[in-house]
Amino acid sequence: MKRLFEFATDTLDVLNLLQRHGNMTQLLIILYSAIDTMAWVGLPSGDITRKGFKDWVNHYLLPGTPLQCTADDLYSARCGILHSHTSESSDTSKGAARQIWYYGKEKSKKYIFDQIGNRTDVVAVRVVDLILAFGDGAFRHIEDIAKDSEKSKIALERATKWLGWISFESQDNDSINS
Repeated sequence: MKRLFEFATDTLDVLNLLQRHGNMTQLLIILYSAIDTMAWVGLPSGDITRKGFKDWVNHYLLPGTPLQCTADDLYSARCGILHSHTSESSDTSKGAARQIWYYGKEKSKKYIFDQIGNRTDVVAVRVVDLILAFGDGAFRHIEDIAKDSEKSKIALERATKWLGWISFESQDNDSINS
C-alpha cells in the first residue's frame, strides 16, 4: 500500500504546487490523469475505460463533496482538457454532459456564476473542492484495497508497473534550467 499512498500524496503535493503558482490547466491535466490512475489500479484487469473512470468517481470522488457535477461531467471535462485543452468534448456537444467551468476564490466565483447565468449546459466547480475530493477519494480507495487481500494483490501488481525514477547521485540534476 505504500506505493499507492505515495502516489496519492505526491500527486496532492504537485497539485498544491501548481495551484500556488497559478498553473491551473496543468493542475487539471495531472488531476484527471491521477483519477485515471487510481481507477486503473483498482481494476481486476484491463485498461481504464470511460466506465471505470465514472465508477471510481461515483464511488470515491463525489460522495460527501460539495461538487455539483456528475461523473459524466467529469469524464467529459477529462476528455476536453487532455485531448483539446478545452472544456468541450463530444459528450458536451451531444448534450450528454455539461461543460465544467472552474473557479478559485470569490471574485472568480462571482465572475463564473455571472457568465453561466441560467445556462444548463455548464456547471461551476471550485478547483480546491475537486482537489480535496480527489484526495479523500484516493485515500478511501487505498483503505478499501488494504482491507481486501485479493484487491491488494492486484493493486500491488499493477503498481509495480508504474514508472519509477532512480537517482544515482545526489547532484543528479538534469533540469532544463541547469
